[in-house]
Amino acid sequence: MKKLFVMMSIILAPCVYADCPVPSIKESAVLDIGSTAIAISQGANELNPLGLVGSTIAKGIIIANEKDLSPSEKVNASAIWTGASVNNLMVIMGATFFPAILTGIAVGIVIKTNNNCTKEPVNG
Repeated sequence: MKKLFVMMSIILAPCVYADCPVPSIKESAVLDIGSTAIAISQGANELNPLGLVGSTIAKGIIIANEKDLSPSEKVNASAIWTGASVNNLMVIMGATFFPAILTGIAVGIVIKTNNNCTKEPVNG
């Protein structure tokens, strides 16, 4: 359980300090793709109907068209992909299905609610 809190803190800490969304859709895509590849290599099952290759291609298409996405759509993608990556990390650490899924959903909700991208970006 201690590892879970450390992992969530590392992923969520930047949400307070950076521009929106945090993590960016590129960062969240890398987190999801990388953690999925590691989980699959350790014997986990891919639940995405597109599979690892198909979902990677879909993420690439979305990222390539990032300029056409609204701030809300970017936050949604970040929340979903980061939540999925946390689910994968829980599976990698040996968690069973329901704790992994619930933790991923919880992180996705936190990302979604902590990224109010309608406000002006922070200039530093």
